[in-house]
Amino acid sequence: MKLFQIVTLFLPATIFITFIWLIHWLDTAYALNLYQYGLYPRTVKGLSGILTMPLLHGDWKHLLNNSVPLMVLISFLYHFFRHHFFRISMYLWLLNGLWTWVFARESYHIGASGLVYAFSSFIFFAGIILHDKKHIALSLLIVFLYGS
Repeated sequence: MKLFQIVTLFLPATIFITFIWLIHWLDTAYALNLYQYGLYPRTVKGLSGILTMPLLHGDWKHLLNNSVPLMVLISFLYHFFRHHFFRISMYLWLLNGLWTWVFARESYHIGASGLVYAFSSFIFFAGIILHDKKHIALSLLIVFLYGS
């Protein structure tokens, strides 16, 4: 694999993770209390959280714990499904947020953990449908390491 291909492979994940780190830094540095823009289930105000929830994190540890699996999953999703990457990502983002909005407990929900599980699930089921053991193994490894 050439250097350009490797850089390109990690570019979408790097951009997204840099963006959420910047948001968290701004939130922390200026005490913006951005959690209030997270998802609050079953309220009209909480609907905007479907879009903002994965961008907001409670603390640096929470952000770091989401960043590592996101780097791997987004990069692999981009590698395996490059032509449909943005459509898949947006679909999973919205589905995750909508699911949380409908079924979660009444509290502000923030973080990209739902995306980690959504991306892992997508790669897992794609592996089953495509009969590709690499997809299945990758998703199970991420869920095992992330869950523990």
